[in-house]
Amino acid sequence: MRVSQVHMLLAATLLVGCDALADAGGNVAVQLRHEKSKKVHQQQSRHHTKQRDDDWSTTQQPPSSSSKTRRSQNSKVMPQLVAEVVKSSSGAPNLENKMLAYENVDSESNNTAAEPKRTTGRKTFDIVTRFLRIVETQHLMGDNCTAGTDLNLGEGVVDRYAQERFRVEAEVAVNRANTLTRLWKYASRVVMESEYLLHAGVRALVDFDDDIFAAGNCYDQNQYKDYWLFCPYAYRLPEGPILAKDLAVEYKYLSNSSEWFYIARKNAERVIVANKQFSRGYNTYTHNESAHSAREPDEILAVTYEDGHWSKPYYDCGGANIWMLTYTVPFFGFDPKTGKYYFKGTSGIDIDLRRVDIDQCPLPMESSELNIFAATDKCKIETTECVPVPGLGFRRGSYKCVCRRGFYYPDVLSQNRYFNGTVIEEEYEKYMMGEESRYTQASTFECLRCADGCDACIDASPCVLALNWAMRSAVLGLSLVPVLCLPVVVWFTCRYGHVKVVRAASPVLLRVIALGAFLIYCTTIVMYPQPNMITCSLRVWLREIGFSLTYGALMLKTWRISVIFRVRSAKAVRITDMDLLKRLGFIVGAFAALLLMRTLVAPPPVVVAKSADDLKAFLCRTDWWDHSFSLMEVVLLVWGIWLCIGVRKAPSEFNESRFISMAIYNEFLLSIFLNISM
Repeated sequence: MRVSQVHMLLAATLLVGCDALADAGGNVAVQLRHEKSKKVHQQQSRHHTKQRDDDWSTTQQPPSSSSKTRRSQNSKVMPQLVAEVVKSSSGAPNLENKMLAYENVDSESNNTAAEPKRTTGRKTFDIVTRFLRIVETQHLMGDNCTAGTDLNLGEGVVDRYAQERFRVEAEVAVNRANTLTRLWKYASRVVMESEYLLHAGVRALVDFDDDIFAAGNCYDQNQYKDYWLFCPYAYRLPEGPILAKDLAVEYKYLSNSSEWFYIARKNAERVIVANKQFSRGYNTYTHNESAHSAREPDEILAVTYEDGHWSKPYYDCGGANIWMLTYTVPFFGFDPKTGKYYFKGTSGIDIDLRRVDIDQCPLPMESSELNIFAATDKCKIETTECVPVPGLGFRRGSYKCVCRRGFYYPDVLSQNRYFNGTVIEEEYEKYMMGEESRYTQASTFECLRCADGCDACIDASPCVLALNWAMRSAVLGLSLVPVLCLPVVVWFTCRYGHVKVVRAASPVLLRVIALGAFLIYCTTIVMYPQPNMITCSLRVWLREIGFSLTYGALMLKTWRISVIFRVRSAKAVRITDMDLLKRLGFIVGAFAALLLMRTLVAPPPVVVAKSADDLKAFLCRTDWWDHSFSLMEVVLLVWGIWLCIGVRKAPSEFNESRFISMAIYNEFLLSIFLNISM
């Protein structure tokens, strides 16, 4: 008898045998498998084709690109899998030849410099990729294989992937095992000799969950009636109904080489020796119409999930022609004479792995989930990211590559804005086999970058308000005119400082006023390009220092006139330019100190505003610091206005105070208007 043959037929694990059979019972099992496979395979082929057509309605046109090394959580689990699969696939020579071809391609590709950027930093033909190709290739081969279950995926896969997924289904088999132990200890012989009752039990297991393909309870030799072996077993027919039968008629599963049954027996012996896992309760029965009978104890030696065994995922060739997974747990009989429990049989389920999605997408950074297939997708990670597509079953390519944030799908008119994972896997395999492939072509399976400033987009439309460079340039040109003229003014005050009108206006203060005006006009130059934190800070410094120099000098000139005009004594009051410069230094120093504090504590950042068309505009943020500076300017201007009112009747040879007053009035009105409007 073949170890793996047990898998499909078994009754608790339902595994189907795999190599040449050692006895007549094995030959019967093989014949049964082939008859069953014709129906099942036809149904699966129709189902697989329809599912693929529905899920992937169109083949997307795509782009190319570079990638970073994926997290390789598979390296510790998978190294031996491919070797085991190839070794165990003696019944599938086509698959073995395919794997040898992959090995040759891998050897050649490691010596080749040209490879898609997607795989940079990792082995071109990784082990998990080979593993997935085994699964896919056997799907395509269908029943073109040797009957049995020898083709399996090795140790480690179930530990890392399937047990978490099917824990609930396995617990149902555990519950069934404990129920059988209880029935065989307390139920009457007449009840337990009802084969229909036992058939109904395994049918109920299959009915419980669509993921359960088959279920069975296989008894040890001479443990049921006068049968040598007995195994009520239920499985899904290709047409949909569930068939329950005695598997032992066709498959003599009793053998230490039958892994599922042998391990269940060993687990049972361990539980019996430990003698610790008891399930205790009571039963009362109807004594008459108004009373119950006395409580009767109900105690059994129970099994738990940990007492069961998961098989390796295997391909049930000749049976259902599908990838399957089996869980088996023992149940016990009870000898009332000795008061001891003994191994009586197994309770098991077969899982149809077509219902399991292979998630090849990377796990989230904070995830603790175990998934050996994680990060085996072929998305070009510079512009796309992997999103799993549920419902495609135990096959590679069950994902789609969607555009990352900041990129958009090239075909903006397409309803499905993603790249088909199945298509990408096919193109990648062509590349690995040395055939012509679109995977390595530039701009294939890649998204396009959004316009500058776009966080997300669906096409190449702009997200940022376009600057009117013509108008900005015109304003800049107008600002440069006085900037270029001011050095001439400074030269004039130096060259003709002896002229009466210049000397009366204080040449030193005129140069200070020109310097302040120069700084104020430079704010236009600084803000000509796109704003950033440096230009935003520099703008405030130029504005406030320039304002304090220009209007501070004007007001101090007015203050000197006011002081001299209001003197009533005969003694002349002498206030020199140096005296005014000292006072001006105090004003400028106050502004500079506040500017330094603001720059160190809260430099003005660039903020994003929205236009009426919902386009972004980058502006320097205005906060309470700016309002504080505006308030200081207004206070200084109010003082200047008070001074101007005081000297409006003061005699002046060149009427200088009048022009100073006009400048201060204009600045005050503009400051009030601009601050209120903003």
